[in-house]
Amino acid sequence: SCSGREALERELHRRFAVHRKQGEWFDLTPLGQPTQVVCAEVELIRQEAKDQGKTARYFYGETK
Repeated sequence: SCSGREALERELHRRFAVHRKQGEWFDLTPLGQPTQVVCAEVELIRQEAKDQGKTARYFYGETK
């Protein structure tokens, strides 16, 4: 679980699509400890969004 809404989840699904097993289930173990992999990716996504001028509100369903 992590804070954020649809935009963050959608991006995680996109980035991990190759590891999708079924529906909402992914096997991230080839990348390392799954919780750590997801946390690192969330931080990367947030930094990329910040670099693009998007604020934290972007992850809570608001624009920009």
